[in-house]
Amino acid sequence: MFKLWSLLALVITLVACSSPAIERHADIVLINADIHTSDTTRPTASAIAIQDRTFSYVGQDASTYIGPETKVFDLGGKTVIPGIIDSHSHPGWVALSTHVSELEDTSSLDALITSIEKMVTEDTTSDILIGGFWPNELFGVNGPTRNILDKIEPTRPLILYDSWGHTVWANTAALDYAGITSETKDLVPGFSFYQRDEKGVATGWVTESAATAFVKKFQTITPDIEKTLLEYLSYYRNLGVTTILDAGNFGLDREIYAVISRLDKEGKLPVRYHGSYTLFKPDDLDNAVESLKALGQEFNSEQVQIDTLKLFFDGVLETRTAALTESYLDAPGNKGDMLLSQDQVHRLILDLEHEDLNLHVHAVGNLATTTILNAVEQAHQTLTRPPAHNR
Repeated sequence: MFKLWSLLALVITLVACSSPAIERHADIVLINADIHTSDTTRPTASAIAIQDRTFSYVGQDASTYIGPETKVFDLGGKTVIPGIIDSHSHPGWVALSTHVSELEDTSSLDALITSIEKMVTEDTTSDILIGGFWPNELFGVNGPTRNILDKIEPTRPLILYDSWGHTVWANTAALDYAGITSETKDLVPGFSFYQRDEKGVATGWVTESAATAFVKKFQTITPDIEKTLLEYLSYYRNLGVTTILDAGNFGLDREIYAVISRLDKEGKLPVRYHGSYTLFKPDDLDNAVESLKALGQEFNSEQVQIDTLKLFFDGVLETRTAALTESYLDAPGNKGDMLLSQDQVHRLILDLEHEDLNLHVHAVGNLATTTILNAVEQAHQTLTRPPAHNR
């Protein structure tokens, strides 16, 4: 018996000694660092070992993880924190802003008109003029009119974003180019609409989702926009941001994700990228989940995940398009409006849960916010558990 146990002990010892030490070696090791782990049980450390893009060790001494091929970085006491996640960003919109001419900051209508005149005069080559940003408070509850812009630029389409980016002001040439007539239907009256005069003619003020659909007809993805997009994402990475949620590209989701996918395949994408499909038209509700899944099937990879439905649920207070329980003080009878009903949001949450997809909501007004929360609570009761994919 003694000989048998001795033999077993010898075998175990030999196996342990013969196991290749390289299995424990890391690809990257950080030493002499001030590491903030976000783990309350051990909030700080001085060393990290990384193997196959996974933390294999966090503690005080990673020397046993260092092998001949390990890249070792002595940080000399520098701070290390978990990668920052930006849960709401618009990289595509930032890139598209390359072609938006910025107006001078103004506090009077006369100064604003002068700034617009300067913008138009200085740009004699563009076929389409897109600029911003003008303050809503310079106009009444019905917004600005195209007549002012027609006097400045009667020929080329001219479109100006407001200061909040939730409405646009367009001249007649832009309305004609986009095919907007008295027969064009509003997406959601009181929330997403083309402001009209007493004869039903569009005045040139376009709000919320209608503005998104309107401006989309004037924008394309150019090499300059692609360059700006990469520069913006690289800037993010330099700040320590490692993961982002793209919360929508104003109707150009697929076009932006095509660029992101190409950067990913070329090894140039500097962050982990979660994208969304934006639902901003009620008519798109029935196909929203399938549209999101289709984007994912086309573009998903290890680093890119199109996994979120962005619900543009109401507007903003500044343009009186946020959904309220009471009328706006300066617009009796106007409470704003919402994209969908509570029951529609409830069913949408259930559909997304079934597909393991996320919901991300823009809601500002107290009625809109309450409606969303009630829909989430309703889904909780239906599922008999909290929805797992709501932001």
